[in-house]
Amino acid sequence: MIEAEFEITKANLKDTGISGINDAAYTGKAIEPKPEIRLGDVVLKEGTDYKLSYSDNVKVGTASVTIEGINNLKGSVTKQFRITETPAKSRPVYRLYNPNSGEHFFTGSEEEKNILDKAGWTYEGIAFEVQETSSHPLYRLYNPNAGDHHYTESKAERDMLVNAGWNNEGISFYVSDQESGVPQYRLYNPNAVSGAHHYTRSTEERDMLVKAGWKEEGIGFYTAK
Repeated sequence: MIEAEFEITKANLKDTGISGINDAAYTGKAIEPKPEIRLGDVVLKEGTDYKLSYSDNVKVGTASVTIEGINNLKGSVTKQFRITETPAKSRPVYRLYNPNSGEHFFTGSEEEKNILDKAGWTYEGIAFEVQETSSHPLYRLYNPNAGDHHYTESKAERDMLVNAGWNNEGISFYVSDQESGVPQYRLYNPNAVSGAHHYTRSTEERDMLVKAGWKEEGIGFYTAK
């Protein structure tokens, strides 16, 4: 009987086929896609052949999973995937106009829309549609001195206005990210007290207001439609 020593050569992750790391929708919780890793015709097993670790895998944006070989598998590979806005059912946001103050008002509440309509506001239809929820809340503020509402996605702007005496009315509705959304343009009327800001997805309306003396302030936020 002949005995001989031999060395088991470890396989390398770079020689495997990795699949199943796909983009996923935002849920508010950690997203952990489980890859399928094949070495030839053999499907490798998590915990036996490799281990997984994740980073930046909760919020909307680019996340990554690192695959690290263990036991008879050596090397490590990092793969990226995207977490996108939840493709949630959209709902309308209504636009109303106060003929006495000149303010345009936006609300996702049909009840609030009906109350203002009965109080003399002019209902102008659906301004745009938004998601039921997302990682982009839009805050609504009220100026008790001017009777004016303002909408912003910026927490810094929200807090600045609250410190200046505006009332924080909470989250008005949820908007979209830049990659999947429709831009809503923000304009400012330097001559108005109430209704100084206006929001529209119409480039024609935006350009008309700029010609009338309004200042274009870029894109205020993005919506589903």
